[in-house]
Amino acid sequence: MSGIAACERVQDEFFSASAVSSGGRNFSTHRMKWSWLPDSADLIARFPSEITASGLRPALAEGARLGAKMAGIWVNSAVRQGELASFGFIKGWQPWWMTCLTDQLPPAPGLPGVELVARQGEDLPGTSWQVSAVLSSGQRAGLQLGKCLLFPSPTTPELGGVFEMAVQPEYQRLGIGTAMLQKLGEIARKAGISQLILNSTPVGLRLYQAQGFQLIGKGQTYWLELS
Repeated sequence: MSGIAACERVQDEFFSASAVSSGGRNFSTHRMKWSWLPDSADLIARFPSEITASGLRPALAEGARLGAKMAGIWVNSAVRQGELASFGFIKGWQPWWMTCLTDQLPPAPGLPGVELVARQGEDLPGTSWQVSAVLSSGQRAGLQLGKCLLFPSPTTPELGGVFEMAVQPEYQRLGIGTAMLQKLGEIARKAGISQLILNSTPVGLRLYQAQGFQLIGKGQTYWLELS
């Protein structure tokens, strides 16, 4: 299976595609690639190979002009922090890189009263599929209980990323997250995707491990409040 470099590449591609689909933009400064994500008001540096003042200063000025609330740097754990501390960045959460072969994911089960709805659209990053879990009956029929995204890599057809996995708090631990993940697996197999990657937090680790995902490494993020 592919390793951490593939996880970082798909995450990079997802940020870039998200900027386009949300009306943001991608740009570069000295050896640093950036994505402006207006939906979250975040300015993201995508896995720079080097972090310098000449790369940070113009990007942060542009972020302030665009109205960014936060600037985030996603890095490989081997990359030196460089000038981050002098600009006020603080260490943030670690993405836990995980991967799984799609043929290891079982078919999505039927959940009583819940329908899994899959769609594509121009509002989604790249050629993503969004899977939503919605109530299928009763007075609250149509209520969205959770959602997640399958993002096919535009450069590596056999790879797909799982992003934006979320279930409303009152509907957690009912199998909804598992069912959505397995539905993404079905879609991925039909699309010719043989391997899924994702970044997890400790909270989601058990869900993904139970479905066959393996933890292969950890990255690092740094954050600066701009507003």
